[in-house]
Amino acid sequence: MFKNVLDRIDETCLHLLAYYISPAWGNGRSVPVGTLRLQQLPNSTIAKVGRVAVMKPHRNQGIARRLFSVAENVAKNMGVTQCMLDSQSDKKVVYEKLGYKVIDLISGHHELQSGVEALANVDDIENSGNDGTRRSEFLIDGVWHVKMYKDILA
Repeated sequence: MFKNVLDRIDETCLHLLAYYISPAWGNGRSVPVGTLRLQQLPNSTIAKVGRVAVMKPHRNQGIARRLFSVAENVAKNMGVTQCMLDSQSDKKVVYEKLGYKVIDLISGHHELQSGVEALANVDDIENSGNDGTRRSEFLIDGVWHVKMYKDILA
């Protein structure tokens, strides 16, 4: 069962849904199988991608790639030049395949536009190991995450 996970910014975001239409169902019946949320940050050329999900039976079929393609094209039309997202560390390979790069939170070595760096800073940097082993990761509810970005204008 799903719980209501709306937040205060949902009203200002673009929400994309991917639907599966089965010919066996007839009459154009469809079910949602994927979603993505895009938020253009105020007074910025940066957008944040979030709430990306594809139902398990429909994964590895290019649905997330298509959702990202549409979101990035819409973002370009809004004047956005860079997208960023938070990913669970073990899922970052999905976003790397889409061209996203991990932000190094400690050294600051990344190619971010001004303004993104402030978003990339995490108050709980102490979650990263002093020896640099988890320098690009941070904890949320006991799960390691990374911040990632992508330039969307060539």
